[in-house]
Amino acid sequence: LKRLNDRLELSPEQEEQIRPIVRRNMELLNRIRNSSMAETKTVVEGMQREISEKLTPEQRTKFEQMNRELREMRESREKAERHGHFAEFVALMYLRLKGYRLLAQRFKSPQGEVDLIMRRRDVTAFIEVKARGSRDRGVEAVTITQSRRISAAARFWMARDRISNRNCCRFDIVVVRPYLLPHHI
Repeated sequence: LKRLNDRLELSPEQEEQIRPIVRRNMELLNRIRNSSMAETKTVVEGMQREISEKLTPEQRTKFEQMNRELREMRESREKAERHGHFAEFVALMYLRLKGYRLLAQRFKSPQGEVDLIMRRRDVTAFIEVKARGSRDRGVEAVTITQSRRISAAARFWMARDRISNRNCCRFDIVVVRPYLLPHHI
């Protein structure tokens, strides 16, 4: 609501009319958080229509522009996510050919997420997959903050998995590059 107010310069009356619309729809979005993208899109579009009805023509034009920008950002994010999922699949197949067995994919814990958890013999590998143009850019893409989250998720996994807890564990990076075999580090 604050971003709307900043961009559209809402009057106090408009803000009072729009606040319950936003609150009601945000509660609905929280309830259907794990639902399909289509359901979420339906709720968001309905909220946008309701808000649009409360705006002046000039504000409506700005609001539509703002929605276009948000849509473009979402589509870009969705494309990047699909690309990342494809890179995970390529890395998974590559590692399976090297003799690794999949334990978990996109493992989420309260502290973080690990793309792949795989085991080969007595070693459990917590693997971060990066799709980049070069190996160096892929390695550089794993930030310190990200490595801490991966490490925390790995500790969470190891607390639940006795085999991982007893044996060796390591952290790997697989860089998936266009037209080349993945690089396992």
